[in-house]
Amino acid sequence: MPRRFLFALAAVAALALGSYATLAQDGGPTTRPKGPEYPLDVCPVMNVKIDSKGSPVALEVDGRPVKVCCARCAQSFKQNPERFHTRMDVMIVEKLKDKYPLKTCVVGGEELGGMGEPVNFVHRPTNQLVRFCCAGCVDAFKKEPEKYLTKINEAAKQ
Repeated sequence: MPRRFLFALAAVAALALGSYATLAQDGGPTTRPKGPEYPLDVCPVMNVKIDSKGSPVALEVDGRPVKVCCARCAQSFKQNPERFHTRMDVMIVEKLKDKYPLKTCVVGGEELGGMGEPVNFVHRPTNQLVRFCCAGCVDAFKKEPEKYLTKINEAAKQ
């Protein structure tokens, strides 16, 4: 089969099969916590609009939904995932921090900025920004992320 066809087929399969579901260790389907819609409209590999080369390619890398502008960028992301996960985190923080729905830390309750610069954290399975009053709250969040993400999502609805 021509290589181009295989790339297109892989892109369609990624869209159909896996943007928001993962497989449990026993092979059965499981879902990750629901968060807001995919937050980026820019490809984290090429830094261009994700629809600039046609339909974006959706894939899942390390349990995280990712959208890129083309099959070549999907391959690049898979070959060097931590580099592009980190780039995505920076892009998500930059895009969402001014729209963050809480003025206080979701874990500690302290005012954001009351203990110095707030700590920005991207929950990778949902691509959701979480802001903390201090680095100490990150570990508490990681123990019960669904609990805290629910609070953030409820605040965003108001």
